[in-house]
Amino acid sequence: MEPLLFALSGVLAEVPEAALRATLPLWSVVQVREQSFLWRQGRPADAFALVLAGALDVLVDGTVIGRVEAGDTIGESALYTGEGRRFASVRASVRTHALVLSRAGIVQLRALGCPVHDALLRRAIAGATHRSQVFDRVLAQLQVGKFAAPSSGSSGIFRRLWRRVARTTPNPADCPPLTGFLAHHPLLGRATPQVRAAIAEAFTPQAFRAGQVLLRQGDADARVLVLAAGQADVLRTVDARGGALLLGRLEPGALVGIDAFAGAARTASIVATTAGWVHVMTREAFERLPPPARTTWLEVTLAGSVRRFEAAAQALQAAIGVFASRHEEATPSQNLATGPQPASAAWRHR
Repeated sequence: MEPLLFALSGVLAEVPEAALRATLPLWSVVQVREQSFLWRQGRPADAFALVLAGALDVLVDGTVIGRVEAGDTIGESALYTGEGRRFASVRASVRTHALVLSRAGIVQLRALGCPVHDALLRRAIAGATHRSQVFDRVLAQLQVGKFAAPSSGSSGIFRRLWRRVARTTPNPADCPPLTGFLAHHPLLGRATPQVRAAIAEAFTPQAFRAGQVLLRQGDADARVLVLAAGQADVLRTVDARGGALLLGRLEPGALVGIDAFAGAARTASIVATTAGWVHVMTREAFERLPPPARTTWLEVTLAGSVRRFEAAAQALQAAIGVFASRHEEATPSQNLATGPQPASAAWRHR
């Protein structure tokens, strides 16, 4: 077996050898010397990479925020857009070998419906999701909640009261249609009407009441929600006493739980502040999508996961700056992946 094919087989073991072999001309093997840069912050995000050996530090504004090692992915945004810019610089901490796929190669794989493309998307989603969770855990150590976390369940009295007030069964026809939301999404808006229609059919409308927990922190809940009507708060429990941090407020059109199919536990709760409607897609409905629609949804998922990671990285930088200014005697390391308590394997795939 050729060395390049052997390397790809080790990273993408789920892809048939024949499919991997067909992609070999699209890959480049890149060697990065110690302390040399593979990519620089602010440059076009025009390539994606799989790390074969060595290690790369990831820097934002000159500060190391994490590390990628053998088997990890980097440059995920190139898999779904050719218009983005590098969020961070990538510098080798030791001599490193990587397989690099250009944006042109990515476009070719997608056009051919190659299984390698979907496998790369799924691997990149898992990596971006894991990195976000690491940052979220470190961030929780630095913040104090000012809100009450949602309780573990509604009381029987509350449920009986709700049934008495809501005497009529919600009519799905009252739920605003999903097609308008999908058409305005940056990626889905560029998809064909057939792809958007297939994705819309995978969702089911569900009504909710004010105070209802739509998604609960810590649950492995494999559902994606699109808020169609009403409002909800995003709350994260950040201390042992049950204090929660208000991360944001959701309005109609919000896409929630975007990385649900990566198998990760929820890192925040979604609590309705008004009555309303959501469209819900389960993992089973996702897997039944036609291949073009499934690929498009994987790209949407990856875009959401990358944005979440970038937001978590920025929030962590700000929080550690505040923490350091208040606790000079216990200033965290400049490597933000470690935070106030060491997490040396922060970015390694589980």
